[in-house]
Amino acid sequence: MLRYVILGKYSQDFLSGLIYNPQDRKKAAAAMMKKAGAKWAEGESYLHINHPNYDFVGIVYSEDEATMKASADMMRATGSFTEINFFRAWVPEEYTEISKKASELVGLYAAPSDYKEE
Repeated sequence: MLRYVILGKYSQDFLSGLIYNPQDRKKAAAAMMKKAGAKWAEGESYLHINHPNYDFVGIVYSEDEATMKASADMMRATGSFTEINFFRAWVPEEYTEISKKASELVGLYAAPSDYKEE
């Protein structure tokens, strides 16, 4: 499964609802995500943070990016969030393989002003 980081900002209505009815929203999100084909990473994968642009950060596993996009769009459509962003994340071992592939491309790029068709 692919690993993604999710960053989000709650709407004012969502925060009001949490104040008047405190609850663990990770459980509610997990039910929706399971149906979509995604899941929270084990452990502390959903954290409320003190950041000016985001209220929470999470780590999620998904089979593909389309599942993550559909989940984020559905979450936006609820009106509970003013912002939801997700992006792919790699562990060091995965990134080493990416770096190896990138090293094979070194020297192949030509700036547009220098490029000449063969």
